[in-house]
Amino acid sequence: MTRHLIFATLAVPLVAAVWSCGPSEMEALACVPGATQLCVGPGVCSGAQVCSDDGSRWGACECGSAQGGGGAGGHAGGAPGGAGGTGGSGGAAFCGDGQIATPAESCDDGNTTATDGCDGSCAVEAGFTCSDEPSVCQGICGDGLVKGAEGCDDQDTQSGDGCSAGCAVEPGYVCSGVPSVCLPDTICGNCVVGPTEQCDDGNGVDLDGCRSDCTRSPVVVGVVGTNAAAQIILALDALGESYTQVAGFAAPGSGGVLLTSIDGNSGNPPNYAAAIFGGAHVAVFGGDAVPSFTTWVGNYLTTDGTAQWLDSNGCTPQWSTVGASTITSLLPLTYDFPISAASFHMLHFMDAQANGGVVVGRTCDRQTNAGIMATRRFGNAGTLTSLALQLGVNCSGACRTDFLQPLLEGYLKHVRSCVAPAPGECANQPALTPCSENGGTVCNGIGACVECVTTLQCQAPEICNVEFGTPYQCACPNNCQNQTRTCGTISDGCGGFVNCNNGVKDGTETDVNCGGTAAPNSTCNIACGAGKLCIVNSDCASNVCFAGSPKVCQ
Repeated sequence: MTRHLIFATLAVPLVAAVWSCGPSEMEALACVPGATQLCVGPGVCSGAQVCSDDGSRWGACECGSAQGGGGAGGHAGGAPGGAGGTGGSGGAAFCGDGQIATPAESCDDGNTTATDGCDGSCAVEAGFTCSDEPSVCQGICGDGLVKGAEGCDDQDTQSGDGCSAGCAVEPGYVCSGVPSVCLPDTICGNCVVGPTEQCDDGNGVDLDGCRSDCTRSPVVVGVVGTNAAAQIILALDALGESYTQVAGFAAPGSGGVLLTSIDGNSGNPPNYAAAIFGGAHVAVFGGDAVPSFTTWVGNYLTTDGTAQWLDSNGCTPQWSTVGASTITSLLPLTYDFPISAASFHMLHFMDAQANGGVVVGRTCDRQTNAGIMATRRFGNAGTLTSLALQLGVNCSGACRTDFLQPLLEGYLKHVRSCVAPAPGECANQPALTPCSENGGTVCNGIGACVECVTTLQCQAPEICNVEFGTPYQCACPNNCQNQTRTCGTISDGCGGFVNCNNGVKDGTETDVNCGGTAAPNSTCNIACGAGKLCIVNSDCASNVCFAGSPKVCQ
């Protein structure tokens, strides 16, 4: 379209010069008859105006009809009696320009896509109502047609019947058909919690947080120390949760959700591997500064390898929520504890966790690897979660209601929720299925790709780590033996000796370069320090091999 300047006669000065415009202009000006105005692009002029294009940029808003503004008048005649120039032609409106050109268009949403409420001819589609320019179209709730963002439409706007007043499917119902027919969900195992169900995690496992009949599996609270679990018990009571309280660690197999609160002197927790792969969920709140506790946690979650009492009271915030997790979804993003001792933490979790693991809480104590709460799902089964804070003793009153209670509520919701199968080559694959992830060769039947599962796959010097600190080493071809027996003669009769200073736990060593029997290789008679793996007291420099799981020197 050619832009024109407007003159009344030869004697009349220019009313307004043509102003160039571009993306820096914030808004179009109102159209003033007889003058051109600024605009910012096609279709954005105010009222019945057209944004003209001079071939290089969007130029001016020109007054015209609602169908597309007519061009401004031509120059006045050059001599008395000369005819004025012919006005420019109007800009043609079109469907999809975001402007409603009546009566041809009843809507215009800026596109010509059908089924979104405004069809390819800019007519309102059945079941929709459209307003504004560009048009915004939405389904008509209550008309019996399921359109747009509606999840259902049962021909009314009454809540409580399965389809809400806003045409959304209500919890505990399933809706189908047009008009929608909504019925209470009575199907256990479909990941929808029906009116008669306590939970529905979509599987038939009884040992996890939700049984196969969609009732909650038992919650067992273990108490290690003096009064570590007192506040956790009060928080569970406030949530209306049923539980059983036991002294010591909650035993594997005693429930679907095993909570243990520690305030020090924990000893060695049980091996929960079988329970977790059976679907159980284990959470440990608190901890211990002894190396054996870090070793135990390290069998499940990746720690920074240290255990010590640290106080985050000297920095803020003492707690920071990391990422998006159901466990921490009800917690504040940051929190400072009323009692500073609550911020005592025993270990840190590495930012990078093993498969299925994630850090969900951090402390301000360190710049990196400052995780103080981490959780891991093993395959498609259970979880282990560890929180290295001393909450059981020091999180009462407002701390319990503002932090501990929402934390437990989110955790229980997390372990009872429906979880999609974990990705990976070995997800839901039987043992010995070929794989190549993480340097492995075969699936171990519980979701991990490992180097070997049985003696027949074992080729020295492969390490066969099935999970949870139960590694197996191929000491000789076709012999996959427990790696805790190391240093000295290779015990399967292959002959030969193992170097006791090679930085590898081998032979009959109980840990790297230490422990094990002295004969027949006397160079291996090196006692292990505190925290190192052992079998008998003589493996340790202290001559004390703590009888936990695993055994470690004290």
